[in-house]
Amino acid sequence: WGTAEWDFFLRDLQHHLAPGGKIFFGLNPSYNGGYYTPEIRDLFISRGADVERERVFFENGVLF
Repeated sequence: WGTAEWDFFLRDLQHHLAPGGKIFFGLNPSYNGGYYTPEIRDLFISRGADVERERVFFENGVLF
């Protein structure tokens, strides 16, 4: 997925998340061994995620 697809997914997911809910992703590596592009990492961080390698954690839901 690119940034547009991730942004759509995060926005949709936030609508279904209970108040105080948290989101965690454990991503699989791509063919080159990476987990996401720098742009996708920036998107996750800009939406409030803690990002460490394959782990993406939105402790306070998704920020917009």
